[in-house]
Amino acid sequence: MFYPGRTVTIDMTVLYSVVSAPSGILVLHVNDQAREVAATMPLIVPRGSNEQALVLTFTVPQTSTTVCPVASLTVGTHTITTPVDRYSCSPVQ
Repeated sequence: MFYPGRTVTIDMTVLYSVVSAPSGILVLHVNDQAREVAATMPLIVPRGSNEQALVLTFTVPQTSTTVCPVASLTVGTHTITTPVDRYSCSPVQ
């Protein structure tokens, strides 16, 4: 459960593939209904495929009504993200 002002930890394990460059950059972002509220430091991952755990501790803003974790992989100038839908977002109580 998410509550305004509460410090929480989100972890996500992602499977990534980097084939068109020597490395890519993984980031776990947390968005609310209006904006990004927290993000991990960028993690450089090597060419190839692998699993990577991403962990982020943050305080839920007082104005948040939803919390949506989103992983992104940037390779060169291209960024792909996990989908954001009703299954990936959680309400803030």
